[in-house]
Amino acid sequence: MNTVSPCVLVFSEVFYKWWRASVDDTPRELMLVNHTMMGIPLQPGSHVVRLWLRPTSLWIGTALSGVGLLLSLALLLV
Repeated sequence: MNTVSPCVLVFSEVFYKWWRASVDDTPRELMLVNHTMMGIPLQPGSHVVRLWLRPTSLWIGTALSGVGLLLSLALLLV
């Protein structure tokens, strides 16, 4: 991303709390824009902006599934 003045980069993605962002490899907070989308303020210059998902629910679901699988295997062995 290259900008000549301060701006807000708006993503056409729905804002969820598990989105993470970095600008030039520095973690940054995303802001709510237009009631549903997300944005990130940028200073003038050339930047590398990265977005990724870090959903807590996925890790909780995976852990619960693993526990359920272990319990099922224990019951089969007994």
